[in-house]
Amino acid sequence: MNKLSATSQSFVDACSISETELPWLNSLKKCGIEEFSKVGLPTLRNEAWRYTSLKQLERLDWQKVAEDYEVGELSWLTSGDSYKLVIVNGKFNYSLSEISGFPEGAFIGSLSEALGSHSELLETHLGRIATSKDSPLLALNASHMADGYVILLSKVQLTKPIEILNVGRTDGQAIAYHPRNLILLDQLSRATIFERCTGQNTGSYFMNSGTEIFVDQGSHLQHHRIFADGPEAIGVASTGVRVGSDANYTSLVLSDGGKLLRNDVRIHLSASGAETKLGGIYLADDGQHVDHTVLIEHEMPHTKSEQLFKGVLSGKARGVFQGNIRVHEGADGSDGQLTNKTLLLSPGTEVNSKPQLEIYADDVKCSHGSAVGELDEEELFYLRSRGIPYTQAKSILVESFLSEVIDEFNLGELADTFHQRITDWIRAD
Repeated sequence: MNKLSATSQSFVDACSISETELPWLNSLKKCGIEEFSKVGLPTLRNEAWRYTSLKQLERLDWQKVAEDYEVGELSWLTSGDSYKLVIVNGKFNYSLSEISGFPEGAFIGSLSEALGSHSELLETHLGRIATSKDSPLLALNASHMADGYVILLSKVQLTKPIEILNVGRTDGQAIAYHPRNLILLDQLSRATIFERCTGQNTGSYFMNSGTEIFVDQGSHLQHHRIFADGPEAIGVASTGVRVGSDANYTSLVLSDGGKLLRNDVRIHLSASGAETKLGGIYLADDGQHVDHTVLIEHEMPHTKSEQLFKGVLSGKARGVFQGNIRVHEGADGSDGQLTNKTLLLSPGTEVNSKPQLEIYADDVKCSHGSAVGELDEEELFYLRSRGIPYTQAKSILVESFLSEVIDEFNLGELADTFHQRITDWIRAD
């Protein structure tokens, strides 16, 4: 066994190892503790983490998460009617949530509640596609598994969206929390989820979330996310998705907050007709580090995936994009497309882009591409020659560059929110 760093050991010591009444849950937590204890936090020697260092975690004195944080005013992405879920420091907050009136065949609530009311269903799904062996961070998450949100839909087509607000709330002390989330859509269900991570007050926090998503039997899920954590936040979001027969998972992610973010997504297209469409916009400046790592597993014939990620970096920020399309043996007829483009607006910025194809089948249609560059001087000159000031001309070109990603998705009123965040970031930069 490797000698763990002081921080890794402190996370192990903080694991809740008291047994619950659910043997299978005890087993999941124990497996998480054992796996994390073998290796600790990933280092640059780990190929999947060679561009992202978690050394910042070693510099902080982590404290226990308090139970009585007061939460300030909440802002929501949608103005219309929606189910509203609030998670504060990894714990589901019923008093701030609005989840009444959901239809028969649906459950929306906390992991702790679902462990009592839907234990057999959770036993079948938790730890199945986001496993402790996949990543040390998922192992750490499993070892702390206590709360988060659960969304279960069977033969349900929701007519209003679900909005999830993840709030990191500190009073100056460094805290770490590890929410575990589960989304299950089955039997022609349909839902739209808007999820946002945000921070209140100053201080450091480490959010290490694990989310498992099952979209099966002709179901359709739109799952759009905004990572806008506090300026001292370190976030690792690990998401495992399984897409079944004739089902579809669509997701657009925008990241513009936090000191360090690792958005780690693994999608399994596990049946014929499964499809996924992913988009990403990453904005970083002032020394921020943002990492989007995606693996698409085409496991069966006639599956389809699309990835379009674009980023803009300024102020000595660093970006990472690792996108991999893996077509398994026998997955003939697979179609996988991947594109990553990044703009560098100032000296000292850096991006590591690593698109990959692994193809072990015949008769496939796959492509990948990556491009890194600066703003086009001719386009800037053209706009300035028409009397447009330099700052405004720069803003026009950046917004045009990123709008292509938003236009690929049917976001409704959320499109204005995405555009506004881009505009605000450009003005601040």
